[in-house]
Amino acid sequence: MSAALALAIPAANTGLDRVRALLGAGTSANTTRAYAQARADFAAYLQRLGGIRVSEDNAIPIVLSYLGEMRDRGLSHATANLRILAIAHLVEQSCGADLLRCSAIKVALRGYKNQDILAGKRQKQAKPCT
Repeated sequence: MSAALALAIPAANTGLDRVRALLGAGTSANTTRAYAQARADFAAYLQRLGGIRVSEDNAIPIVLSYLGEMRDRGLSHATANLRILAIAHLVEQSCGADLLRCSAIKVALRGYKNQDILAGKRQKQAKPCT
């Protein structure tokens, strides 16, 4: 694994191809687009931080900061959760940080969800498959 992760906003086809390869062939086009958008949003966040690179030492603080930034932008818990899932594999492969097992991130996501509930935000129910 490399020592640092440098994410650039992917070109449309290249980014979608990478996401498809990561998720597998049976993934819907909407899921693939959502994950590609999540990766691009995280890359843009890193650029806003001055092009910082994610390493094993700073991955967790950067992702916690990213969660706070998403909260400030008014994004829902469901969107934040999807975006963390979308970048987790990239971060783990590049620097070894396991975002999905990090208790600080789990607590932050749980708090994010509780804030949504207190604010009266409800997650939209998915349409049933027919």
